[in-house]
Amino acid sequence: MNSKSPDFNPDQQIHLSLEEILSSGADHRSFINPTTGLNKYWCAYSPLTNVTPFGSCTASSVSPTGYRAMQQMHERFIALGPGKSLRNAIKENNNNLQREIVSILTYGLVPGVDLALMPSGTDAELLALYLAAGRDRKKICNILVGPMEVGSGTLNAASCLHFDKTLPSGNKAVIGSPVVQELSDRTEVHKISIRSTLGIAKNPDEIDKEITEKVQDAISRKEKILLHVIAHSKTGVHAPSLKTIETLHEHYKDNLLVVVDAAQGRFSRRGLIKALNNGYLVIITGSKFFGGAFFSGGLLIPSQLHPRKLNLKPLPTGLNNYITNDQLPISWQDLCHNNPNNSNLGLSLRWFGALAEMRNYYLTPSELRLKVLRAFENMVPAIFSSSPYIKLKESSAPIIDDKTERFLQSKTTVFSFVLKNNSHNSSLLSHRELSYIFKWLNFDISNYLTHSEPETRRSLAPRHHIGQPVLIGSSDFSEASVLRIAIGSVLITRIAYDIYYGPTLEQRINWLEDQLISLKRKIETLTCHFDKIKEIEKLTNK
Repeated sequence: MNSKSPDFNPDQQIHLSLEEILSSGADHRSFINPTTGLNKYWCAYSPLTNVTPFGSCTASSVSPTGYRAMQQMHERFIALGPGKSLRNAIKENNNNLQREIVSILTYGLVPGVDLALMPSGTDAELLALYLAAGRDRKKICNILVGPMEVGSGTLNAASCLHFDKTLPSGNKAVIGSPVVQELSDRTEVHKISIRSTLGIAKNPDEIDKEITEKVQDAISRKEKILLHVIAHSKTGVHAPSLKTIETLHEHYKDNLLVVVDAAQGRFSRRGLIKALNNGYLVIITGSKFFGGAFFSGGLLIPSQLHPRKLNLKPLPTGLNNYITNDQLPISWQDLCHNNPNNSNLGLSLRWFGALAEMRNYYLTPSELRLKVLRAFENMVPAIFSSSPYIKLKESSAPIIDDKTERFLQSKTTVFSFVLKNNSHNSSLLSHRELSYIFKWLNFDISNYLTHSEPETRRSLAPRHHIGQPVLIGSSDFSEASVLRIAIGSVLITRIAYDIYYGPTLEQRINWLEDQLISLKRKIETLTCHFDKIKEIEKLTNK
């Protein structure tokens, strides 16, 4: 492993371009392809105003609002220049970020909540495991719910194993090798599937029963338990039930820690406050729903789980490739003896842009947000259900009563769908084929079908970003994979009040409908002419 990298050295980074800094301090998924200007999810660290953002369940390109905020903060850091003043400014900025994010998300109603800034929700798993481990040497039963529908590296991170060759520090690692040997050795991950091998959602009672049995078995073995809760998986599933979580936590809270995976950002603040008051850890991101720069993760820690109250030892040395001192709350600094005095400048700037979007979203009157959300959840089924190629998967019914307690938002903000090979065939496009569709939607490829009707060529011109394919089931005979259409805070606030998209709310909602219709037409054309488009792309080496 390399001993040192400029990724955690702001003195070597400060005069780089903003985009170069933003792509640092994470893993390879944050890298920008110099040819396309995009990362592996077809997103950019600068605004793409001609691409409709329907992919917030995967990642989003930076919005103009977020970019301006990061640009201004970058200019302030440049004014300081390299040295101690710069490091102090990053630390001060992170402290301000942490306080304001907690205040916005909890209304300031949960005393003592801390926020650790992490490159991603996957990285946050390592810190959650550290808190669950405590000071003793007990075995750790890490119950991971829905492993196929959370971050791709979560299974390794939950085992305290490296999940990427490139570490946030810039150092290199072997995927699957221990981050902290001692912690990895005593952690065993138990996977709880939320779907059958055919991709069909399991009965919630069946999931609750399996989790309860896993917890009871671990208690009988005198193990510590870290129980994951999915508060909106990649396809919108929530598991286990709130009643089961609360019952297990009440019975076994001396040996059971609950971590809510809310990395999609699709939660109600009321549900978040209740989770923190109950003493649950909560994984969040400023990207995804909130539309900040990709790789802005965090872990919310309630006061009951402050390391000092748990009498924890300093952070193990292996974690310093993921966590710098100034990513942690200021009251945690006595845990950082093993950490060098580094700073993750890229992460700090990414979160600054995400915070700008959070402010923008929650300053938008809730009535306006609700009208846009209701329009979206009604439009998608109405528009896409009529397609002979597109089949929407069932989603949880929206909750109309806003007083109902739930970790999730009460609105449906993500729709999953499969694609048929053609309108007369029941076979579905494979996971790999959906990856091509996901890619092509991001580009104007109207020149691919030069001999087709003008209307067909025109349908391939608009650029849309949607959620990447997710494998939801597999058996010996088939695989089930879906694409996703999502709405996030950037699009919601744009439609709520930005007169560029129409002088009235009704006209702006009509604009949203037009974008969904355009997306549907392009998906249908890509599906209908899939083999031909793929061959043309191969010939043009694109």
